[in-house]
Amino acid sequence: SNAYDVLSLKDIGVTNPITGFGDHSGAVSSAISGGTFSSDVSAYVAEGYVQNENGTVEQLGETNAVAKIDDTYYKTLADAIAAVSDDATITLLKDVTGTSTLSVNKTVTIDLNGHKITGGDTRAIHVTGGTLTLTGTGVVTSKKTSAFDPNSSVIRVGDNNGDSNRAAGLILDENVTVDAPESYGVSVFGNKTTETVTVKGKIFAGVAAAISGNGSTGYGNTTITIEPSAEVVSTGYTGIYHPQAGKLIIKGGTIKGLSAIESKSGETTIEVDGNPTITATGEVSHGENNNGKSTSGYAIAVVNNKHYTGNASVTIKSGKYTGVIAVVNDQVDSGKNGTISITGGLFSSDT
Repeated sequence: SNAYDVLSLKDIGVTNPITGFGDHSGAVSSAISGGTFSSDVSAYVAEGYVQNENGTVEQLGETNAVAKIDDTYYKTLADAIAAVSDDATITLLKDVTGTSTLSVNKTVTIDLNGHKITGGDTRAIHVTGGTLTLTGTGVVTSKKTSAFDPNSSVIRVGDNNGDSNRAAGLILDENVTVDAPESYGVSVFGNKTTETVTVKGKIFAGVAAAISGNGSTGYGNTTITIEPSAEVVSTGYTGIYHPQAGKLIIKGGTIKGLSAIESKSGETTIEVDGNPTITATGEVSHGENNNGKSTSGYAIAVVNNKHYTGNASVTIKSGKYTGVIAVVNDQVDSGKNGTISITGGLFSSDT
């Protein structure tokens, strides 16, 4: 049968396409692997190729790919995460800004390689399973351009969907910075996962906690470890807000916030055995809060609150502390019995 095969190429500047006669397959496909174009033809570019900023279509390589796994190059970091095998390393080759959260559900290393990952009006990374190690030198951040929820975070570890009792973890190496000027830094919670976070690098936050758990029913089983090289700082909130059932292990580092650390019941165990510097920067105050922090000016505060499950237990063996260390009650009849045990350390206030 005779038919016209007509391919419209307006998007790439062809205004007089050639038509011809012949058998018709019912489908027309196109793949561009070369040429320079005045418009965006990225949707038609062949696999393994990319359109660069000058409009030229060229083969993916070290200078134009966003990421690589060994000698395989990828147009986007999301493509590399989808393709990577467990225990492999993705090396970032360019800064990445995205409007969709990067989801990680396998054990993988991302070498930032001197680059930045930015979530535009969104969380940058969500670890739903496996363990993500961020290494190399670089920054992960979220930036508000129009509307970004301050109750979100730059990185979340944990998930509320899928199979129960699976592991989700994050390791921040020494030269990695999480920058959270308009949200939480790293949030650690999920009712389907058991979460672990190890911090060797830096987490800076402005309006919320640098590290936070979730004190709602069903969240817990967290293990957060602060290594000697870590800096965990919030300029406008608590440095580490720990209302959940879990363990906070402090081996050293710098922790700073209006209150440096607040634990709100939650069957929390906080162990300090190293040489950390833990500093409260706010004026000393305490007021009942059933949904968030209750204190300011405390180096370590254990808050008894009847709306949170369990009791917090803090053991301090060493470290330098600026600010109050105390157990406080959000309600007279809280029914909770948090404890602090001190066997060593240097303190600015009477403990």
